Amino acid sequence: MTIVFSNFIKLTEDEAFPKFSLLARKGAKVKVWIKGKESHIYKVKDAQKLKGELTQILLSLFPEGEPDKPFIDQKVFIGFSIKDVDYFTEGKLSLNEEDDELFVSIEGNTYRSEKRANERLLTFPHHQVYAYFKIDKNENAENVIPLGKTDDKEYINYKARQKEEQLKDLSKYVDDISNLVGFRAMDVSSSGVAFTITSENKSFFDDNSKFDFYIMFNGEVFNVVNAKLVYVVDFVSRGNSGPRYKVGLNFNPIVELSTLVNKILTSSNGIDAIQKEFEDFVDS
Repeated sequence: MTIVFSNFIKLTEDEAFPKFSLLARKGAKVKVWIKGKESHIYKVKDAQKLKGELTQILLSLFPEGEPDKPFIDQKVFIGFSIKDVDYFTEGKLSLNEEDDELFVSIEGNTYRSEKRANERLLTFPHHQVYAYFKIDKNENAENVIPLGKTDDKEYINYKARQKEEQLKDLSKYVDDISNLVGFRAMDVSSSGVAFTITSENKSFFDDNSKFDFYIMFNGEVFNVVNAKLVYVVDFVSRGNSGPRYKVGLNFNPIVELSTLVNKILTSSNGIDAIQKEFEDFVDS
């Protein structure tokens, strides 16, 4: 029986060990890391199941590339992939000094990362993603308001210049950019986006059920039609920026946007994000 935890599915002992055996048979690679440190790559030489009061799984490892041996005698996270499915577990890395052999004792549960059909990419602060709406600027609209306001004049001037440059880029794809108001996206998927707003714009999202807008993603522009409002909820912001709200919208999947999001999710940044998610998951 599998037990579901958030985006990770716990494997039973009978489900987990064959995965480690397969790694050994293929001499496959695993990632080993500790929280806050870069991962190191090892190949699996052997996998054993030791019976006792508690069943113990031992993996014999050898380094990929340079024979560095970090994290000895420390609790480590382990990640690997089989047929494009990601698995994660915990253990302790040790060194048998007699034969200079590394091995890891699996000391935690093993989980399969359940990739959601509508997997979202966390875009802030690493990606420049904005949602632009037609809002009457006479109604106290904000235009790309930062997540934490500041009274620093130089910073305010920088944000104004940034806004002008973004609108200039947007004008290459959009005929009429008048009254366009942009909001920095927190996350995005092929069929959804979430961002924060201030109270000045809350009525715009309270009074509408369908939205047409543009998503600008690292310079690429996507036209969204008939998006549906999913939620408007309170958002705790840093600093004295006043009340903020997080808005979530869903829309029909956009193939080009999906391709862009999936490309990033499967890149090293995306993998690192999954690793960080696993760290937070086991610490929760």
